[in-house]
Amino acid sequence: LAHYDGVMPTLPVKDTMYYYDKSNRKLTLLNRNSLLIGQSPEAFYLGKYINCYDGLREEDMMNISGTSEIAIKNGLNVGIIDGEEDNFKITTVNDLERYENILQKKDKQYDI
Repeated sequence: LAHYDGVMPTLPVKDTMYYYDKSNRKLTLLNRNSLLIGQSPEAFYLGKYINCYDGLREEDMMNISGTSEIAIKNGLNVGIIDGEEDNFKITTVNDLERYENILQKKDKQYDI
């Protein structure tokens, strides 16, 4: 945070990525070297971050997909740091199973 308004952990994208424009059914290859996967937890200077919510409509709040999104949309300078593969959001059953497998491996490692 010494040089930024906020910081977010990120991972590089490994897969080939495409953008699909549904309106004209056009597929475009994206340069994965320019793409990042954002992770949590992010860190922000509280006062600057809270100010991002001034004048925000409830409708806009309901469409925010990540903590850093509102900061970026409001012009805060968000830096990036290296994320971790084992830091992932549990959204699907597969995510939960992955998490449980990680816990089982750690239990065996520490003989718990």
